[in-house]
Amino acid sequence: MRTVVLYGFVMVCVTAVSFLVVTPVERKILNPDGITALSAPTKPAQVEVTNFPPVQAVSGTMNVGNLPLDTDGRLLVASPAAPALRFAGYTSATFADGTGLLRLNRACVAEFPSTRVCGAFEIAQLIPPPAPSPTAAFLVSFSGTRDQGGGGSIVGPATSCMSSDGVPFACGGDPMPVACCGF
Repeated sequence: MRTVVLYGFVMVCVTAVSFLVVTPVERKILNPDGITALSAPTKPAQVEVTNFPPVQAVSGTMNVGNLPLDTDGRLLVASPAAPALRFAGYTSATFADGTGLLRLNRACVAEFPSTRVCGAFEIAQLIPPPAPSPTAAFLVSFSGTRDQGGGGSIVGPATSCMSSDGVPFACGGDPMPVACCGF
């Protein structure tokens, strides 16, 4: 029993001494590679820069006539964003199904300079949306291959039609105006 008490007393002493004599552990910062250690960062020191040129007085006026202005006459300080596509309107001229895309584009340019036939996806994404057309209108539905319904397929842009409320449908029937978009 004496031995057990002696060993217990020794263990308590060793434990107490280990708490009293703690050596500080140096903390190392690891590189992002996780292998090598970096030295601790140094504290920033104040730096004084003394080689600036002397201040010069400026007088007179400045002409800013060649700087870009927005539509309200305010000076633009950043490069303008890419122009947004806008809906120009529907042509007064109407066309039958099967009219070529270039003829439809020419009709847009004749009534609304710098425009073309609106794409179906473009017109659906316009903000604000266009007003309803008086009747259905022509659009460009996609570029790619289109089935001609038993007569083979064509490759390239194809026209499609949209109701006055924006519902796409197969063209045919009465002549229709063209929905025109531009920048």
